[in-house]
Amino acid sequence: MASLRTSIINAFAALVSITLLETRASAQPCAAGWDIEFGASGANGRVWDLEEYDDGTGPALYAAGWFTEMQGKRAWGIAKWDGRDWSEVGGGLSIIGREGGANSLYVWDDGRGPALYVGGHFQFAGNIRAQSVARWDGRNWEPLGAGVSRSVFSFCDFDDGRGDALYVGGTFDQAGGAGARHVARWDGSRWEALGGGFWGGTGLGVCTMAVFDDGFGSMLYVGGEVYAIDYPAPQAAPAYLLARWNGQAWLPVPGAMFSNRGTGSHVDQILVHDDGNGPALFVAGQFAREGTGEYLLRWDGTEWSALGGGIRSGQNFHGDGMCVYDDGTGPALWIGGGEVWINDLGRTSSIYQWDGQSLSVPEGHVDLSFWVYTLASHNDGFGQALYAGGELWRANGQSIRNITRWSPPHMALSHSPLRAGQRAAFATSCSTPGQRVNFIYSARGLGSVFIPQLGISIDLDRPQLIGHSIADPGGKAGLSRAIPPDASGRTLWLQAAEVGRKTEVVESIIE
Repeated sequence: MASLRTSIINAFAALVSITLLETRASAQPCAAGWDIEFGASGANGRVWDLEEYDDGTGPALYAAGWFTEMQGKRAWGIAKWDGRDWSEVGGGLSIIGREGGANSLYVWDDGRGPALYVGGHFQFAGNIRAQSVARWDGRNWEPLGAGVSRSVFSFCDFDDGRGDALYVGGTFDQAGGAGARHVARWDGSRWEALGGGFWGGTGLGVCTMAVFDDGFGSMLYVGGEVYAIDYPAPQAAPAYLLARWNGQAWLPVPGAMFSNRGTGSHVDQILVHDDGNGPALFVAGQFAREGTGEYLLRWDGTEWSALGGGIRSGQNFHGDGMCVYDDGTGPALWIGGGEVWINDLGRTSSIYQWDGQSLSVPEGHVDLSFWVYTLASHNDGFGQALYAGGELWRANGQSIRNITRWSPPHMALSHSPLRAGQRAAFATSCSTPGQRVNFIYSARGLGSVFIPQLGISIDLDRPQLIGHSIADPGGKAGLSRAIPPDASGRTLWLQAAEVGRKTEVVESIIE
């Protein structure tokens, strides 16, 4: 279907009396909350990373981790969520040892179009030999040369003056068969070491990377278990878990005097975000900075500061995942990890947010256990939702398997009892007030058609437009159409959609 507009022709005549047979709802209309059904059959192992990628069929969410099944289906190390089902990706990844699979996902364009880069601890991607790092273009796997010698934990693209390139971090000591200690540069055809790399303690290496302009130009910041720069060169300098690359040399980060917080102190994630006080680098992990705080700090290029009253933990739990998500109250920085004590609130939580002024636990975002490793904001067609992956056992007091999502209120489609020769009434609830709601049907069943005007995929095969209506201030929209008297016995599939949101599909039979 080229567009919704062109499908208006002859769309109305096919509507007939309908009896509701089935809905595929996974969340209650107009009630935000943890989607238990989505996470109930989740992953059979840890989920380490989540990333949105469009392979040409519309944006989808990819999950990486140490699992072999997702939603009861085979999916070795990586899986794709299209808004309706999970599926394996190109045959998956080989699993090395008890904790093999994928650790990190990243979208980068090497000049041939955006592709999904996958890093972890594996030897094959599909049937292609790829040592711990591979490129997925939506159809085929491709190795990055000879790959790297050990695990990959992070990616970032950065232009050091020679053009944009992909930077890869992890525990490896070789890239492309040559020495590269914990970090290397891939320009699309060859690997290159970055100085002498790093020395770490228990071997976590480089866990996270981001590009940040601290006032002296954009630089590549890296964090992890990095204790010394350019080790073992005589000029090796202390790194204190964080360092920056200016394109020619590694430099320490001013004031990053992070101290130990248990064996294997490290930085888990860094993220650049403007919280209303100007762009800053947010740093999460297992560490402390004397006089500032623990586990979660903000660096604006001049000063280090704790967020609000800070956080602490007596059990060495800490922040792991961060993303920017708007739950309807405005964009905020969301942080997930093991349960930490939030000083301002006098309570613990495994997920919390920073709005630029204070730390808080969003209403309803409680009872998520045990550990959040990654967060991602993604619209699978039902509205922008917050996805959480990790080692997760429970949400809202019910069992889940390592992945869940905080769903916004869902639109719902309903209709009046219908008979041939009479008028049919169709309505939605929980639509966005003032938005145009499109009522759509198919006589062929389920499918997937991406509608650019709506920014989402319609879950119908050859969808046709019934008509449209504007949602009232209460979020309700509706229309009425005459039903032909000679169409009984047919099966129809119906769906309603507005920009960025849709209802579940309703399967119906003509009386």
